[in-house]
Amino acid sequence: MIEQGTSIKRVYGANPENLARIQEHYRGVISSQGEVLNQFGINSELEKTNEETGIIEALDQSTNDKLSYFGLSPITISPEHVHVIAPDDLPEDTAAFYSQFHQTIVIGRFGFNIPFIKSLYHEMIHFKAYNAVRVNEEEGKILQYRTGFTIDSPKKRYFFGLINEAVTEELSRQFILRNLDHPLIKSEYDWMVDDLSSQQIQKNGSVPEDLFDGEGIYIPKTFRFKDQQELVGYETFSNVTGRKALTSLINTIDSKNTGAFGDPSEVFDLFVNAIFTGHMYELGKLIDRSFGRGTFRKIGEIQDPDELLEFVKNLQ
Repeated sequence: MIEQGTSIKRVYGANPENLARIQEHYRGVISSQGEVLNQFGINSELEKTNEETGIIEALDQSTNDKLSYFGLSPITISPEHVHVIAPDDLPEDTAAFYSQFHQTIVIGRFGFNIPFIKSLYHEMIHFKAYNAVRVNEEEGKILQYRTGFTIDSPKKRYFFGLINEAVTEELSRQFILRNLDHPLIKSEYDWMVDDLSSQQIQKNGSVPEDLFDGEGIYIPKTFRFKDQQELVGYETFSNVTGRKALTSLINTIDSKNTGAFGDPSEVFDLFVNAIFTGHMYELGKLIDRSFGRGTFRKIGEIQDPDELLEFVKNLQ
């Protein structure tokens, strides 16, 4: 880690002078989080509620427990690292984002606990994953190089982005499902079950056995219209196709390596370990040994979720 309190584990291509400048940059962003939003053209930050502050602190501990499980040291994400803003100030189709350069998370306030918890947990995983930067010596720029699985190569090629997002979102989904009885989640979950059940009875005359189509839970969301009316609707967890591809890949690895794993969750842990440690070699060897040399690289090169799903379904 180049500076205490950052998520950056390594700097590639920096001479001593540039390394000192990078350390100074991250020392500055740690101490000046209040000025970060200006960098994104966002003029106003919402004051965090006590409930939101409590969620940030609880998820910081929970994600540090994940790091500990994989033998890694904690990384503290304080409430100062998290900026809550109005949803309309976020980029389109974005609930939250993590900025490696600014060491910050920006998240919308959507009126429900579940989407706030889900999105914040997702971005905290990105924050605490293996992060590395590289330096363009000619321009003196600090460039993102690694975030978990994702590799931004110097040739502007992007590797493993789909897998990185799929694993991260699946971790968020599993976290929500493990905590359905938590008061901040349970009331919304129970209300959602009642509401969706009522809709199904009106539409089909009965409630289906699987109310959430295999997801375990949906994400409540307030939809806004031009006339300012609001309607509560529901979304699935994101990266649906990418997560289907990940699940198919994990199950096929498990079946191809009879007796090597207790169940598919142990294979999933290999992906999570790679995200947090940055060590992809052993997982890559396992995949190439299972399906043929070059398979791991091909998975990393695919940019389209449907193409990735089709590719992994055809693995034998």
